[in-house]
Parts: sequence; C-alpha cells; structure tokens
Amino acid sequence: PQPDALGIKVENLPQLREVYACHYQLGDQAYWGPVAGRTIVTIRKFRDLPGLANGIRLIKLLQKRPGSRDPIGLEHLDVLIPPGPDLVELALRLNGRGLAGTVEDNGHHAWISLHFNGYEFKLTQTSVWDICRQQMAAA
Repeated sequence: PQPDALGIKVENLPQLREVYACHYQLGDQAYWGPVAGRTIVTIRKFRDLPGLANGIRLIKLLQKRPGSRDPIGLEHLDVLIPPGPDLVELALRLNGRGLAGTVEDNGHHAWISLHFNGYEFKLTQTSVWDICRQQMAAA
C-alpha cells in the first residue's frame, strides 16, 4: 500500500478558495472540478509537508456536500492498493478481521472505506491524480 492523497474538508466555496491560497505553493499542478454537487481541488505536490509521510503525493480540498454535518479539517487519507483483488471480496476479508470496511463509489472510482478514531482511510486501486487526468481529458 502507498499513501496517495490527504483529504481536507472545508465549509464552503469561499473557504475552499482561502485554503487553496495557503496550499497552492506546495504543488506544481492543480485540478478544480465538480463532484456530486460540490467543488473539489486536487493539488499535486512537489514539496513534502513537515510532519507528514513523504509518500503522500496529493492534497485534496473538498467542499462539504450541501446539508452535510461532516467536521471541517483533516478528513481522510487515500491509500493506493495493488490492482487485482475485487473490492467487495477484500472488504469482506477485512470485515472478517474486525475492520468495518464498506465499498463506496462516486461514479469516477470505487474504494473501501475504513473509519478509525474519526478519520477515514480509503483503500483504492486508482490514484486520485489519474481520475483528475481522465476528467481533464474528457472536458
């Protein structure tokens, strides 16, 4: 497994722009796009963040969904897992080991969601940046 993206939740579009202004200098490219009625910005970083694992390549800034009660701040970590295992099968194996994994899909890719101490870990076989490139190519 390889860390891929750190997800940071923000309240609204003005706050998204404000947080982006604080983080854009960490990256060399950024993708702004709509997903499920909200805006998500993905920054491909080229500098390591102090105190974070150097393997994290991306920072995702996620506007809260309308009506959501999600807390603001650090929300999740996307972790790349090798392609091949069926996600439903893998989630069942994790559940058998006492980890409550659920398969989720946002229309762009699927992942296994694991919650631990208020944080979410998304096990995915697709890099967030690959999804951004697909969306840019389709535009």
